[in-house]
Amino acid sequence: MKSLAKIVAVAAAMVGASMFASAPARADSFGLSISNGGIGFSLSTGGYCDRWGCPDDYWNYPIYYGPVYYGNTWYRGPVYYRVRHGVRYYWVRGGWHRNYYRGPRHHGWHYGPALSRDYYRHHGFRVHERRAIRREIRHERRHDRRVHRREHRREIRHERRHDRRVHRREHRREIRHERRHDRREYRRDRRGH
Repeated sequence: MKSLAKIVAVAAAMVGASMFASAPARADSFGLSISNGGIGFSLSTGGYCDRWGCPDDYWNYPIYYGPVYYGNTWYRGPVYYRVRHGVRYYWVRGGWHRNYYRGPRHHGWHYGPALSRDYYRHHGFRVHERRAIRREIRHERRHDRRVHRREHRREIRHERRHDRRVHRREHRREIRHERRHDRREYRRDRRGH
């Protein structure tokens, strides 16, 4: 009887651990959103999001496979996270928040890499292409402006260097010309006396 109780306890612990250490979601194994603000995923919103939505460019964020405690509520992972100034922030309740759980970590809780947009597409998630394309266009424009500014500064520096060289060359030429002129004048003066 005691061995049966132990087996049941171990099985319950394994089921509980598997809830916190789940593998990445697939569209063909559609998961549920846990009530009370739990984390789930949806084919229409994209990746691991809560009922308040996904962060912009969610495919660029790494994933935490574990629970997050925020606002007196537990949010079951996986959730997106990011690091700002050495502090981890997690995407829960439609925003970036800290995890206020300070207890020991379960061995199944871990941090994973960002999944690419192609990963989400390949696994059947609907990726908002228009929004992503607009974002990429804005990003490329910003990049182009930075590159243009950099090149413009480089050209200005190059022109200034060139102008300084030309100015020095002309200045030396003028000095040589004046010295020659002064020598000629000096020779004339000596001959005349």
